[in-house]
Amino acid sequence: MEGGQAIISPSYVTLGHEMAHKFDINLGIKNYKWFGNPPDERGVDEYNAMYYENVLRQANGLPRRVNYEENNGVTQGNILDASGKLSPLPSALSIQPINLPVFHTLQTFFGF
Repeated sequence: MEGGQAIISPSYVTLGHEMAHKFDINLGIKNYKWFGNPPDERGVDEYNAMYYENVLRQANGLPRRVNYEENNGVTQGNILDASGKLSPLPSALSIQPINLPVFHTLQTFFGF
């Protein structure tokens, strides 16, 4: 979490994160590998889910999630850079016709 805070997620944030996974499927986003190796391999759906989770966190005054943390404590897949800005899209996501950051922008500014 930002500021080195422990991960504390209200249920609505967790639900939003999980719903983003399903929304990826609905949008037809292919879940190509983003980082890690089996059994800790994660796909680009985690980038999208963490992005949406951070939208919810920021809207509710909660610290944003910086990366993905495995159950063994290993952190991978940074979504925010050191200055708190959104990291570039993973290449396996940027080649796809849609992703959640783009969809969110279209929805926010153009009402899609």
